[in-house]
Amino acid sequence: MKIIAVIPAYNESSVIADVVRRTMGFVDEVVVIDDGSTDGTGETAQQAGARVFTHAINRGLGATLATGISAALKEDIRRRRST
Repeated sequence: MKIIAVIPAYNESSVIADVVRRTMGFVDEVVVIDDGSTDGTGETAQQAGARVFTHAINRGLGATLATGISAALKEDIRRRRST
């Protein structure tokens, strides 16, 4: 089983890299959902090693978590099919 951390983020560029790097020590993959940030949060998270999905506008925590969970489930299905 692959463990994937889903991290919702909105305008968190000053801290997201540290959060991603710290989280990577506990999981197989980190997925950050950039919820319409205007400060480069998504780019910073990607540079730190996360897979990033971006909402064009801020959609809120519920939608952000739904996007992240959906992405994690799709990744798990792809992994299972390839083995």
